[in-house]
Amino acid sequence: NGNDGPACGSAGSPGDNPQVYSAGAYDISGNIASFSGRGASAIDGGVKPNISAPGVNVRSSVPGGYGSGSGTSMASPHVSGTVALMWSAAPALRGDVAATRTLLDQSGRDVNDTSCGGTAADNNVYGEGRLDAYQAVTLAPRGPSGTVTGVVRDDSTGTPIAAASVSSGGRSTTTAADGSYSLTLSAGDQSVTAAKFGYHDSTVTVTVPENGTATQDFSLVSAPMVTVSGKVTDGSGHGWPLYARIDIPGRDPVFTNPFTGAYSVTLPGNTTHSLTTSAKIPGYQTTTTAVTLGGAGKTVNLALPVATDCTAPGYKVNFSDPILGESFDTFTTPEGWTVVNHQGTNPVWAFDDPGKRGNLTGGTGGFAIMDSDKAGSGKTEDTSLVSPVLDLSGTNLPYLRFNNDYRAFSNSFGDVDISTDGGATWTTVLHQSTTAARGPRLEQLALPGLAGSATAQIRFHYKGTFAWWWEVDNVQLVDRGCAAADGGLVTGFVSDANTTTGLVGAKVVSDDVPAETATSVATADDPAVGDGYYWLFSSATGAHPFTASKSPYNALTKSVTVVANANKRADFALKSPRLAVTPTTIQAFQPYGTVRKTSVTVTNTGSAAATVDLVERSGAFQILSKPGADLQTIKLTEKASTALRGVKSTTVPARASAPNAAWSSIADYPDEVFDNSAATLNGKVYSIGGGVDSGLENKAFVYDPDANAWTALPNMPTGRTKPQVAAAGGKIYVLGGWTGDGDPVSTVDVFDPATGAWTTVSGAVNPAARATAGVGVANGKIYLVGGCGDSSCTATDDVVVFDPASGTFSTGPAYPQDASWISCGGISGKIYCAGGSGDSDWSNGFALDPASGWTPIADAPLDLWGSAGSAAGGLFVLAGGVTGGSTAITNRTVTYDPATNTWSDGPNTRFTVYRGAGACGFYKIGGSPSSFVGSKTSETLPGLGDCDEAADVPWLSETPSTFTLAAGSSRTITVTLTATAAAGVDQPGKYTAQFGLRAKTPYPISPVDVEMNVSPPASWGKVQGTVAGLSCSGTHVGVKAVIRLNLTTDPTVGYTLHADASGAYAWWLPKGTYQVIVAKDGWIPQAITVKVEAGIVRTQNFLLESDPPCPSGV
Repeated sequence: NGNDGPACGSAGSPGDNPQVYSAGAYDISGNIASFSGRGASAIDGGVKPNISAPGVNVRSSVPGGYGSGSGTSMASPHVSGTVALMWSAAPALRGDVAATRTLLDQSGRDVNDTSCGGTAADNNVYGEGRLDAYQAVTLAPRGPSGTVTGVVRDDSTGTPIAAASVSSGGRSTTTAADGSYSLTLSAGDQSVTAAKFGYHDSTVTVTVPENGTATQDFSLVSAPMVTVSGKVTDGSGHGWPLYARIDIPGRDPVFTNPFTGAYSVTLPGNTTHSLTTSAKIPGYQTTTTAVTLGGAGKTVNLALPVATDCTAPGYKVNFSDPILGESFDTFTTPEGWTVVNHQGTNPVWAFDDPGKRGNLTGGTGGFAIMDSDKAGSGKTEDTSLVSPVLDLSGTNLPYLRFNNDYRAFSNSFGDVDISTDGGATWTTVLHQSTTAARGPRLEQLALPGLAGSATAQIRFHYKGTFAWWWEVDNVQLVDRGCAAADGGLVTGFVSDANTTTGLVGAKVVSDDVPAETATSVATADDPAVGDGYYWLFSSATGAHPFTASKSPYNALTKSVTVVANANKRADFALKSPRLAVTPTTIQAFQPYGTVRKTSVTVTNTGSAAATVDLVERSGAFQILSKPGADLQTIKLTEKASTALRGVKSTTVPARASAPNAAWSSIADYPDEVFDNSAATLNGKVYSIGGGVDSGLENKAFVYDPDANAWTALPNMPTGRTKPQVAAAGGKIYVLGGWTGDGDPVSTVDVFDPATGAWTTVSGAVNPAARATAGVGVANGKIYLVGGCGDSSCTATDDVVVFDPASGTFSTGPAYPQDASWISCGGISGKIYCAGGSGDSDWSNGFALDPASGWTPIADAPLDLWGSAGSAAGGLFVLAGGVTGGSTAITNRTVTYDPATNTWSDGPNTRFTVYRGAGACGFYKIGGSPSSFVGSKTSETLPGLGDCDEAADVPWLSETPSTFTLAAGSSRTITVTLTATAAAGVDQPGKYTAQFGLRAKTPYPISPVDVEMNVSPPASWGKVQGTVAGLSCSGTHVGVKAVIRLNLTTDPTVGYTLHADASGAYAWWLPKGTYQVIVAKDGWIPQAITVKVEAGIVRTQNFLLESDPPCPSGV
């Protein structure tokens, strides 16, 4: 089923095809592997995987010997091997794929995990359950066999019945759409039953011929339908109604009313049904109730007891008086206790402290001790201290407490064992071996295995040879109960007031008791109610305020009258603004030197007032719509590692995709690099550090776009792998990163381009130094978010703020989740972060307002970590990285626009890498094409050079630029387009820009695209052409020359322009005669006179000669 888990919907191809029988993977404990692909199928929505099998650390043959491997590729051979056993034992099954699949399904051991949908018996995590090879072979028709076929019909109408069950013994099948079936059975007389919900079962005896076919049709008589209704309630003290799901074989599940607990369902009469009831509120036991029906309806009320863990809302743990208590103060074996000498001759448990150790357990007075050291050399002690037999038949959850001092040795162990059969057999519940458990120490062990036993015992079993000792004191056995607390239940739904859609993740809190909170959840399996359901227990009864909140909605507070032992409904509809903009495109045609005005209308169609800010962005944003490389998603042979060190890949890196209109290569990095970090300052890009043991840890380089070249900087004072790098106050700051030993660096190094030297900030010690943290600059301060806390990359949620002005650190509000390899950037005084890896590989993100804390932003379209990420041009850009739950790397680029709270796809990068560096501009530098391998390749997505907000567009203005808009109101914005030199419009042509509207709203706001087409004045003409140079090889090359045009009649009037990389230039200017001077270092300048005529385009090319000339001449 693929290794792209744990996300739902991660089933891989071809396993997600309905025709494929796919396998998930679980570990030695039977737990599903994190990598195991989950369903449902993307093709037909069917359950995937079909079944699960062992797939973690499975021993297998490898070239030259044996090794262990993990993956669904290890699980699938277990399934195919089981099929081989089945077909070997039952030759009649060979080639009968449908029957084989049915047997595998029926024999699987069900695992109730509906986290990705499905049922307890067949779900998108385990499929039909864990593979049971023995049971599959047992159910197979071994020995002589034959086939039974036929059609199942409705007795009264003769209509074929689809999806009816036809079974015999442990084998079954379901009928097709035409009612037909085929079932392979052992030869001889077999009892065959046809059944369908709403009909009476029909059972007949069929003589199955060996290697032949028997035909048996069924006519099922419809059963009278009766109504079963009732309520589901709490059954452990409170008695309040419960929102619950009731599963009944043969039909879809039934759900109770979330507030009354009432349900009603129509079932066939004159039969017995099994009702399995599970509360939608966690903490209750699931119960199964047999309901026998006659020909009339029936009321069946169901009470659910709380689970033994006592986590249900409104319940608290309590402990009984000791059932067993022993302080060992008599200095002899206590009454009822026994000491067993398993060795037969050597010392055993004692109570008089023969080695004079003293009570080291934390207890006082006497204690029990097995002192192996006192016994002396050459002796092996194997002895148990055994409790009396205890009657625990009325207990809920026994707990064992005792004071402990276990001093470990290489050959000793100290076990706590339990028995439910008076000591005949024992189960270990605490194993102490070579790791010490020194006192003073209190052990508390839950012993669910003893609950209900009438012949329970506990023993302390020690074995060692000239080892140390084990002391035990104050042994108590108590029963942990679950008691109802005073108060009532508050439940309800949190919704969007504008759309009525349920809101998941909203917080509901009791204002008077803030510790009593709830978070709203989805109710995907109940089609009758929407999402946003919440529940909480309120210890405060009567009228009290409760507040529901979810950013960016407005919080809502209402008074709720809480009733003791009742379920009180309180719904919250959260208000927010919703802005509509018309038009969303402005196109103007105007002569040079003119001003045009138009308007845009903004309407608040939401339910709350909005504070609106307008943000301009220059035409550089159009680069994002240009075509990029073909999308690449390269599957990895094993999951990508977030750690400092790992196995260096020997696979050939993926080749770069073809050049494209968006990304372009820049000069290669001086060395193969990964785990570097970068920042842009004054148009130059600084790349710092590199992978551990690469020799680049203390190296730094600067890239000059004009020269398209990298230059080495002096070595850093401290080597770092994947540090955090930021530009602030005209300097480059380097924080965090790993040392070669895997410890995060706590000092701060600073590079000053003015002096070309490094310094270390005196006295600055990072209180939570990390590697791979996200970094952004807001209001002159550097924010470090999350990161790896150690060499194995334990993800963290720390936020640290460094103030370059004072050289000091402070802590910020914790990131909402643990995340390493996260991307962040600062835009307009806020920090935006997304992606990263922690408990999961994240696709979500958050924005930090330093004044108010973190709030969610829209989810990115894919999970990403190890991306080249940065703020650039007013956008938050993530280029490439690891995706698919750490199973693949991609060249996909996504951009977040804070103005609209939306993500968009940008051009795909040329080079598919991860664990490289990203910087404003936008630049992507180095990175790993495969695990722990660097690369020199670097590339740029030009036009995103403004490293905070995009610069103000001087020819575009909006009035007002900020305003408050009440719900239901509109506002007209005047948009002014100015085609003058003073407004930055030097030349006629097409000018593009965009302005967005920012507001605290959960909905995207359409930006306004602006296009100003400026025509030249009638009295202007145009000069254009190419500046080329004659190289020493005799070829013509483009020259990026400086071109100066001076009006001959007025030398104070002139224009300076630059040719591009190909030497091309073009310029509109007033008619007249101009002296044109073309110059470039290394070339002999030229000067000519050009006459510019009104409305005429004059092409003037230049060919420069090198200076000095080539030795052999030109």
